[in-house]
Amino acid sequence: MDQAPTTASGPEHGGARLSRTVHEALRFVHAHAREAISVPDIAAAAHLSTRGLQSAFRRELQTSPASYLRGVRLEGVRRDLLSMTPADRRTIADVAKHWHFSNAGRMAAEYRAAFGTAPSAALRSFDPEDPDPRATSDLAGSPGEGSRFRIVLDCEVEVDDADATFAHALRRAQGDDRPWHGYDPDGSTADVVAFLLANAVRGAAGDTSGIRLRAVNPMLRAPDEHGGYPSAELPPWSAPAVPPSATGSERD
Repeated sequence: MDQAPTTASGPEHGGARLSRTVHEALRFVHAHAREAISVPDIAAAAHLSTRGLQSAFRRELQTSPASYLRGVRLEGVRRDLLSMTPADRRTIADVAKHWHFSNAGRMAAEYRAAFGTAPSAALRSFDPEDPDPRATSDLAGSPGEGSRFRIVLDCEVEVDDADATFAHALRRAQGDDRPWHGYDPDGSTADVVAFLLANAVRGAAGDTSGIRLRAVNPMLRAPDEHGGYPSAELPPWSAPAVPPSATGSERD
């Protein structure tokens, strides 16, 4: 199955400027993906023949219109699942049908191929009203017992105003009382966003009693010309060493 990044709502995609017709096709797909649209509908919106639309997508996006539409709908499924609360009675099949996937099992396979996890993983949420998570077997532990582990957060970001993002990153870097040595937000837009989000993690950990953030190791995945998402490591941040006399209540 062809796969392509599905967040291209602007005139540029993967560093290359899109033609007006393809740009119009993408706008139509993102605006109407919840509806029962087809490739001929997308072609008509872009004022192209079906064959012309397919050729344009292959040339500029390295994918087909049908695959792109599937990808947008998969992202819609993911957003809906992530936003569901424990009180929501919809099933994965219900959400799949809402996004015009007639076969929930096939959708689940495509979902796993696109995002690396099963759709059911998106339904796991933290709710203050839920039972104490330490009551479950995989998180069991005595009250007050310390532990150390790693958390991986896979975020997908769309930037609407790169200049505003960069200016905000500069303000954050200049006002940071816990500087990220060796990491200056002066690279690509994606690099700047990674800096901001990783800094947000540092701030949240610093504001939370009872924990100490030991390190942040950001990993960036940006689309390439083939529609893949190769990873690139960014400068890590490590917490300064805590003097032996420091108490566990002190924050970085």
